[in-house]
Amino acid sequence: MSDPAVRILAGSGNAAPRQISGNRAPMTALDLFREHGKVVGFAFLLAFLSSFGQTYFIALSIPDIRHLHELSHAEVGMLFAGATMASGLLLSWLGAALDHRALRHVAAASLLGLGLASLALAGAPSVIALTLAFFGLRLCGQGLLSHAAITSTARLPHGIRGRALGITTLGFQAGTAILPAIAGWIIGASGWVSLWHATAAASVGCAVLILLHGPRPAEPTPAAPGEAGASITRLALAGDPRFLALLPAMMGPPAIVTGYFFHQRAIGDLLGWSLESLALAVAVTALTSVASSVLAGSLIDRFGAVTRLYLLPLACASALLPAATGSFGAVGLFLLIGVTSGSSNAIVTATLAELYGTRQLGLVRAQAGTVMIVSSAITPGLMGFGLDRGWGLAPIGTVACLFLLAASALTLCLARPACAGQPS
Repeated sequence: MSDPAVRILAGSGNAAPRQISGNRAPMTALDLFREHGKVVGFAFLLAFLSSFGQTYFIALSIPDIRHLHELSHAEVGMLFAGATMASGLLLSWLGAALDHRALRHVAAASLLGLGLASLALAGAPSVIALTLAFFGLRLCGQGLLSHAAITSTARLPHGIRGRALGITTLGFQAGTAILPAIAGWIIGASGWVSLWHATAAASVGCAVLILLHGPRPAEPTPAAPGEAGASITRLALAGDPRFLALLPAMMGPPAIVTGYFFHQRAIGDLLGWSLESLALAVAVTALTSVASSVLAGSLIDRFGAVTRLYLLPLACASALLPAATGSFGAVGLFLLIGVTSGSSNAIVTATLAELYGTRQLGLVRAQAGTVMIVSSAITPGLMGFGLDRGWGLAPIGTVACLFLLAASALTLCLARPACAGQPS
């Protein structure tokens, strides 16, 4: 008997829609906002605020930081990668706090940490202090705030979880679309140090508001039929065949997409993209990510978590990478990237919730978050190594494509009783 967590988009073309328990009709979008709007809106805000610790936001200050501390591109890249990896490893322990602490307390503590890290970055007197500031921004922003946003949403009941996750992940896209322009204006008006003073003030101010008005987290839901709900430890999770089967699928999108974005200018030079074409392609990625996120959420609520097909657009983009010349090539490539990057967060989290239930989802998703953060820290260096040695884009695209296809195929294991934990 196959796991209901891997039905229609995991390979079966005739699976029936997911049923809501009892005779209750599926919840509409209006019902979702009426009954759970505060939790979803709060999670959206946390996703938006996590932008302060994301690569694209910090990168706006990197030229000034390099000049101040007399660092080369490679040196500041190594410091940033090391801080990112360390924050990802610590997230695997701190993330479980969401299983036994109030959401608003975790969110407020993360924002206070983000504020302190912002002040530390603005006034870092040495390279060591700079590295610690990077670490704080990555841990509290990219790590804990993102984790709190997604995990709290995934605790909502079956039948609305997918759409709620789709809405929450729009907070990431909103931050990408809005905050760089504001940051650029602040840097142009009063310098990069003022940007981080403003970031600290915003973080601390939001922390205070959250402590006063933040919602209570959704109660953990029991595992649905076909979902595991037994208590699990970090060690048991690391050896669980289901988690291991999902591991490459969790690693692929953040690692490969980060590599492509980090080296977008170098890739564009090799493929003949103009700056205008690259800017248009990035905008297309943002729009596609929004549409993909919303669509993935609806499909999750109807059919259960989708664990395979969402990787294929990114695999196609990687296979076509050497041939994506000119403006049309750039737009087509980033459109495919956007489909996978927009849907991956909701799909991975919904899959984990279906497989393990939500009682310990903080612990489970923290391990997944660690995998994703560490993998995203490695690929810019690996791709840069290949580009520096003149390997070209064909080997990079081919390796990425084959990895994603293998990761997609490996999720077939979830449909087998031995892996899914279901009786045959």
